[in-house]
Amino acid sequence: MSSNTHTATTRVCAAAYTDPQFRRECLDGAFLNPCKAFAASGDLDSAVVLKHCLAADRRAFLVALIALGLLSLGLLGAVALDSPSVQLLSVVAIFLLMLGSDYDLRRGGKAKRLLNPARDRDIRRFPATALQAEVLASVSRGEVSPVVVFSGFSPFVGAGIALDAWNITVNTEAAKTVHGATSPPIPFHTAQLHDYVANRLSGIGIRGLAVHERIYISGRDIHGDTRFLPAPGARPLSTVHAAEIGELQDTNSEFARHYRQYQVTSWRGDISLSYFVRFTRFGDYLAMEVSSAILTPIKEAYSLEGERLRGGSWAALMARALAWTVFASIAFPVVLLSRLNKALEGSRARRRFKNQAASEFSFDYGATSTIREKASQPEYRRYFQLLDRQAYKSVLEKGLLEAVVEFLDQHNVDTSELKERQSVVLNNGIILSGGSLHADSLAVGHSSAVSTVRAAGSRVMNKIAPKSDRAAA
Repeated sequence: MSSNTHTATTRVCAAAYTDPQFRRECLDGAFLNPCKAFAASGDLDSAVVLKHCLAADRRAFLVALIALGLLSLGLLGAVALDSPSVQLLSVVAIFLLMLGSDYDLRRGGKAKRLLNPARDRDIRRFPATALQAEVLASVSRGEVSPVVVFSGFSPFVGAGIALDAWNITVNTEAAKTVHGATSPPIPFHTAQLHDYVANRLSGIGIRGLAVHERIYISGRDIHGDTRFLPAPGARPLSTVHAAEIGELQDTNSEFARHYRQYQVTSWRGDISLSYFVRFTRFGDYLAMEVSSAILTPIKEAYSLEGERLRGGSWAALMARALAWTVFASIAFPVVLLSRLNKALEGSRARRRFKNQAASEFSFDYGATSTIREKASQPEYRRYFQLLDRQAYKSVLEKGLLEAVVEFLDQHNVDTSELKERQSVVLNNGIILSGGSLHADSLAVGHSSAVSTVRAAGSRVMNKIAPKSDRAAA
């Protein structure tokens, strides 16, 4: 496990205990649909996070159960002994229970164990059921799988917020001319070009750069394809043979598409920029398609250190314990009944998804999001994070285009037009599509605003006007 993975996992595991809504979203997303695919979650150990969600859910249930028991004993004692003070004692006991549980989480033993969440003894009991074992195993396989079965429109699930996309087409039969002499182009496969680009970018020396093979296919397009779906109503497969990956590199499949993902993770897992590169042959032409996305910082409130600063003082501990005591005295019976009802609803939902997947040809098996995406916030926390993202973007784009030019030059392909378009892409951030140039305004993040300004010479410049630090400028 890398240091980025360890840090990101530690911070998100804390959220399993401090944010009940986040915990419920993670558990529902993992356990309600037995036919859903799982995708890689960046530098995050999603299986460990899910184990902590299960442990936190069990912890909350036990605390509620004990509180309800104390409340019931207080009521019975008050009636039997005709003494309201007995009921008051039960309320005090509930207050101390809440205070002790919160103290353990934020300042006590639990807080210390969460510094190394993978070794926390509280998650050793999980998986406790066959369902938990199957889901956790599927999540772990999804983290390292080259196959991404996605849901909806965007294929790059798990990569965060989409930034931009551009493509360039080159005639590979246009011969290069040097000093008046023309040499015939040397044939090549797209796999060779992929490998050359990967070696070139890996040699730049970008710290935190990882290269992944990816096969993307929609969850609506795997019906009947046993490479990805073993049977109707089953969970999609997360592995394919190496030969099939190589085959998809050299074919123009409409449904399953091969990409190389170049992922740069920095700031202890807070920032993860991904470039998805695809090369496709159309007769004599080579199309280069590039898309990018970014995983923005993990919510600051999910930092264990941040939780200590925000909620570790005695005043805050006492206030929370008092609030939970009042809540326990009024609503815990309803909470426990609601939990039992939710367990029954979950069982019904799993059967319903199974039946739909087995009978409906339009059923979507794809992953919709990842735990890392759920834990992200829309803004950068540091100005330098924004600058680093821009620097990584510039270096990756420049290195990618230079590598393609070098490779084609070595294969005697005329790259003069490619070099001209390379200058346009690097200098203007322009998307090239179908031979036309489109300067697209782009703002990502909460309350981002885009204005288009015409400068001298009618050059179009895109300007993002932030009210605060933005997620993706």
